[in-house]
Amino acid sequence: MTSLAPQPRAPLTGLSGVTGLIALTLLLGTGPPVQAQPVPNVLFRHLSVEDGLSHEGVHAVLQDRQGLMWFGTQDGLNRYDGYDFTVFDHDPQDPTSLAVGWVWSLVEDTRGDLWVGTHGGGLHRFLPERNAFERFVTDPSDPSSLSHDIVRVIFEDSRGQLWVGTDGGLNALDAATGTFGTIPMTQRA
Repeated sequence: MTSLAPQPRAPLTGLSGVTGLIALTLLLGTGPPVQAQPVPNVLFRHLSVEDGLSHEGVHAVLQDRQGLMWFGTQDGLNRYDGYDFTVFDHDPQDPTSLAVGWVWSLVEDTRGDLWVGTHGGGLHRFLPERNAFERFVTDPSDPSSLSHDIVRVIFEDSRGQLWVGTDGGLNALDAATGTFGTIPMTQRA
């Protein structure tokens, strides 16, 4: 039978204390010199409203698999191709536009779909072939709808499950049906 009681340690022989620490430091510090890798020339360009960005308040940034840059702002979703901005905003006459202009979060999933979380307009999937959006919003009469229309975080896990964090709880999207399972938020006392 093995004893679980702590076993006494064998005393260190040779160097000990400060002398041992100094010797260990010298031993480990005598390897080949470490050199930083050369940094490629990277050019940063500040983009602003003067360049076509719809608002200076940017809450989300994403580079998609085609290399396009997406900026979620307080006044629309901006796509930047390296030369020009295309702004997607709310159009009250167009049900395929963003439901609101304030964008909190962006994710491109493994299928290449761009997901947009908004402040009060729910979740949107970008439909690039039409430059339009499919909306997923809260419906109080449907328990399988999005739990709240303020979408702060979107995340895709390693199994391809899309998780949507809202002010009403955590939602898991069933991509096949377009419905959500929800883990509601609990109220703190």
